Amino acid sequence: MSRSNKGIRDMIKDSRVGSEVRVPSSHSSSNNLTGGILSSASMSNAKMAKISSNAVGQKESTVLANSVMSGTGNYLKQKNMNDFGGEFNKDVENVNKLSSATSKLFGGNAGGAGDIENFLPDIKDPRILGNELRRIIEEQRKELEHRNSTVQALQRNFESLSALCINERAEKTNLQKMNEQLKQENKEYAQQIVNQTVKIEQLTKDLDAIMKEKKKFEKLKDEFASVKSQLDSAKTQIEAKSQKIEQLSSDNSSLRSQIRDLKEKYSEFDNQLKEQEKLRDDLRHQLKESERNNEVLKAEIKKLQMQIQDRDQTITQYINQVDEMKNSINDLNEKLNKKINLIREFEADIERERQLKREVEKQLKDLKASQDSSNVLIKTSQQSQDELRNKISELMKKISHLEIDIERVNEEKQKLQKELDEQKELFKRGAGDLQKECQQKKERIAELERRLKNQDDDIISLQRSLGDLQDLRTKQNDEILILKEQVDQRLKMIETLQKQILDIQAQKEDQLSNQRTEYMNAINQQKQELQTIRSQLKQKESDIQGHLAKIASLENHLDNLTNQSSELGTYQKQMQDKLDAMTDENANLQTKISALELQLQEYKDQVDQMNSKPTTNIDEVALLRQQLEKELQNFRTLEKQKSEQNSKMEQMIKEKRSMEAEISQLRQEKKDLLKEKQEFEKKSAYTYERLEDAMKKIGQLEKDLELQDEVLKKRHNEINNLLKENTNYKNQLDNIRRLYGDLDEIENRLKIATLKEEKINNLLAKLDHVMSSTENNLSCYSCMGLLQDPVILAPCGHTSCKKCLTSDTCPECDKKFKVQVPSKLIGDLVNKYQFKKDAIQTFRSESIWKNILDSKQ
Repeated sequence: MSRSNKGIRDMIKDSRVGSEVRVPSSHSSSNNLTGGILSSASMSNAKMAKISSNAVGQKESTVLANSVMSGTGNYLKQKNMNDFGGEFNKDVENVNKLSSATSKLFGGNAGGAGDIENFLPDIKDPRILGNELRRIIEEQRKELEHRNSTVQALQRNFESLSALCINERAEKTNLQKMNEQLKQENKEYAQQIVNQTVKIEQLTKDLDAIMKEKKKFEKLKDEFASVKSQLDSAKTQIEAKSQKIEQLSSDNSSLRSQIRDLKEKYSEFDNQLKEQEKLRDDLRHQLKESERNNEVLKAEIKKLQMQIQDRDQTITQYINQVDEMKNSINDLNEKLNKKINLIREFEADIERERQLKREVEKQLKDLKASQDSSNVLIKTSQQSQDELRNKISELMKKISHLEIDIERVNEEKQKLQKELDEQKELFKRGAGDLQKECQQKKERIAELERRLKNQDDDIISLQRSLGDLQDLRTKQNDEILILKEQVDQRLKMIETLQKQILDIQAQKEDQLSNQRTEYMNAINQQKQELQTIRSQLKQKESDIQGHLAKIASLENHLDNLTNQSSELGTYQKQMQDKLDAMTDENANLQTKISALELQLQEYKDQVDQMNSKPTTNIDEVALLRQQLEKELQNFRTLEKQKSEQNSKMEQMIKEKRSMEAEISQLRQEKKDLLKEKQEFEKKSAYTYERLEDAMKKIGQLEKDLELQDEVLKKRHNEINNLLKENTNYKNQLDNIRRLYGDLDEIENRLKIATLKEEKINNLLAKLDHVMSSTENNLSCYSCMGLLQDPVILAPCGHTSCKKCLTSDTCPECDKKFKVQVPSKLIGDLVNKYQFKKDAIQTFRSESIWKNILDSKQ
């Protein structure tokens, strides 16, 4: 950011010379926005000249003297001190010359130099400096003229850019119309989605019915859990009873005396068995009812299986419909390609006929113009031009013949137009008839061309006689140039439209190909998933049937176990009652046996006494013996009964052990059944989850198929719209070709426009480079921005913003300054630079051009 005193001096010279140069008024009166901006920029130079007054010039001259002195002082410090005085005097003389030259140029008063006599001496040779200043002024004038020419070129390029912006605006309106059409299509798709939601609600109702059935099955699970709890309670009871049986095993010894009463109790036990058989019959009736319930559940399961099969059939139907739609799409694509080829052939034929019509029309126009010119010449040269009259009469005859031929040609044209209309109708009916008619038309066109050649020979003879009428053509050529400019604009429109058409066609073809491949892949994947789901469903059905059979067997077994557990409970109660009775009887028998033993001992004592007493009677002995025999017989019978009871007790113990073994087996079987039940519940839950997933997948597949149908419909509509757009674009191209001619001319003009744009961009780049360099020179050293309220510091001569000076030292060279001199000239330079920078930015901003186009429209 550091600047030398020489750079400041050059800047001041440039600003003073630029104040005298003005831009012509023709550039300021342009209608374009940039023209107005640049004209105002050129007028700012005149204001610059008025601002610079004599006093300010004198003060600036003093500042320049100080700046030169400071600059040379800094330079002479590096040299010897002996040469300091001579170089200083030379610098003072140069500064005095510059100050006198500037005061003469800008009308400064010589008396104003009295304020700076302490700094500068009197000027002796001002002529040399005046010549140098004039030379500098002329060079800057040339530079300004060169800049004005560049500005004019920029204005022209601005006008061409504005035309391009207008064309882009028209394209934007067309795109907005397309967006509105797409919105309407989205509304139709929304209606279709609503219809599909109704179908989905129906499917949800069916799923709700299935969930209700699932809840019934869960209720059965709860009942099964209650049965589990009952079995657990039975387990606890069996364990308590086993403890009681262990206690009874210790009391079996006391049951031997109670064996007599067991017969009666066995009879009672038989009666109880009969009652238990009745209970078994009741339980069998309950089992039958449970079997009926199982059959009802099986019937419901079969219904569910039938529903699944129906849904599989609907899925296959959807798949078949999709395949049919694909085939129909392929057929339609083939038909479209054929029709497009036929349309292209007919368009080529129609373009040839149109070219012939254009040539005929041109010839007719030339003839009419020649006729009008000949009439004018006849009116002007009726006095003394008998020869011309003869020629004109001959020409009139030829013209009458030509008019007759032209009428014939017009009639034939009308016939051809009618035939073209008929051909269009026949095109719809069949392509073969159209080809035949096209051949006939080609033959007719060949005949017309022959006639036209004959007419061309006559026209050539007329053109030779009407050479004086070429002046009129010059005027027409001027009009043609105007029309060519219009043609250039429209050709640009055509190229943009063609590019857009090609881009749209390429994009749509890519989208169609990609979407077709995606849909085919998705359909194949869905088919594979459906096949896998069907195989899984079959496996699950077989597994469900096996699980249902297992469930039935397990339920029967559980019923048997419950019956057996109930029977065991009743039997154990009976056995406990019997054992209690047997214990009581054993106690009674023991008391009786003890009493009998005492009696036997008494009898034995009596017998011993009788044996010791010989005096006793023999009869008493016999009686005692008889009593003993009777009691012995009773004892023997009791022992027999006791042995029988012991054998029965042993049998009861064996039966108890067998029952305990059966109970342990039943417990193990119960554990195994519980494990199987848990495994079956897990498998059933897993199967239900898989079924739900399969149903969800089926629903998703149905939705995907519906979406694919909608997409296919959309594609058909898009294809039809594209065909319509193709026809519209072709008609537009035909009209453009009629008006503007071939594409080669349009391409050449576009190339010229691109070259102009490149040159404009290069000029803008150069301007940016120049502006960046000037910005470096017009920026403050402390705030790094453009100078605001610029002040020149003396004696160093550096410039800075007034706000940035916070101390007595210069921010650039860190030296103390004595005087602050405000410089309006530098401020004007900064404003001028800012103005140019804003003008370039407005030229580059697109929003301004858009606003201009909107205002013109």
